[in-house]
Amino acid sequence: QDASRCDKRADVTLMQLGLKVQRQAFGVGSDIEMRPIGRTFLSTDPKASAAFFIKYLGATEKQFPVCSGAERAAVSLSSELLLVFIKDDSLPAVVPDPGCLVSDAAKSVAKVFLVNESNYSSWMDNHDGYGYDFDYQKALEDDILVGVWDHNDGESKAYPRVYIPHTLDSLELSVNALDATAFQLAEFTQDDCRIQEDRDGSYSRDRANSEANELGWNKATFMSARPKDAADFAISVFGAREMTAPYPWPLQPGCTTAKWVSLPCGLRLHFVYAPEYERVPGFIRNFTDTVLSQRELEAGRFDQYMYNSVMFAVDSLDPIITRLRALALPFLLLAPGDGELALFVTVPGNDITFQLRSSHVSVATPQDIVMCTQMFDGATGGQE
Repeated sequence: QDASRCDKRADVTLMQLGLKVQRQAFGVGSDIEMRPIGRTFLSTDPKASAAFFIKYLGATEKQFPVCSGAERAAVSLSSELLLVFIKDDSLPAVVPDPGCLVSDAAKSVAKVFLVNESNYSSWMDNHDGYGYDFDYQKALEDDILVGVWDHNDGESKAYPRVYIPHTLDSLELSVNALDATAFQLAEFTQDDCRIQEDRDGSYSRDRANSEANELGWNKATFMSARPKDAADFAISVFGAREMTAPYPWPLQPGCTTAKWVSLPCGLRLHFVYAPEYERVPGFIRNFTDTVLSQRELEAGRFDQYMYNSVMFAVDSLDPIITRLRALALPFLLLAPGDGELALFVTVPGNDITFQLRSSHVSVATPQDIVMCTQMFDGATGGQE
């Protein structure tokens, strides 16, 4: 796509929209058994995105029926996670243009490695933490950009990051420092005000308590316009527990801030706001508010940015819907097929979408909308 057209459309729209963000008062929810089952990704080249996981993480390709007006490719990772990459030209156009934004994200990450303009990009805050094996040797031979980010906060592990091609997301991979040195991965130090001293021991305890979940998919991190709103949502609706995030709160000039929570299933959710690494000042919140201004869940409108979703399986959607209604939060309920139901909800004040799959609901009726791209042939475990 034409770069100047993309830049002009995105920047003008983002900077001109002055939107009022509604904040919610949340109560505390009880635990609901939520089983992490995977993700869907907005991708400008689904086959290439899926091939990345097949080649470097040993994922297995999954075949789903072809959808008119859309492309999708899917993989199964370690027989545990379903990852679906989707490009859907059949949906109404949205601003900013997804193709332009994906291109912008890829260039932003590449500049960190190739131009050395910065030691980080806020786009890399969209990442999942994986304990799965990654073929570093093959990736480096293919000139895949893999780097290790250090915060100088006393961590014993190195945490490499790698961009997922043609998406708005990255992966954080766990290797020890010796392995990182052996592979000669590019090294970066983030100047993001990460707290180096743990005076009350709470951060160390939270880290220790989460060590058992280091294997497999252990966290989902989001570029968050409003981390506290996101954490409050997860606590109230999903029964999450707040963790101690090693960043200053409230936000300090030139610093990153964050809120961390842990779900009852063990998956950690990190909501990170890093304005010092934005593409232009104010971008994260302007982008978020622009997307949310076009989102109309209760009207049955599914937009392209909702393809970036974290998926969970639940026994019934009733408890979640009941809580959403009590908090006056909108949702979109679909019946994709094969007996599955899909509940989509957006985190208030953030472009973060969660998708819950089940075969049971009694307190709401699905919208009469057919979405082929959300038909996964029962692969999500939402069937009985």
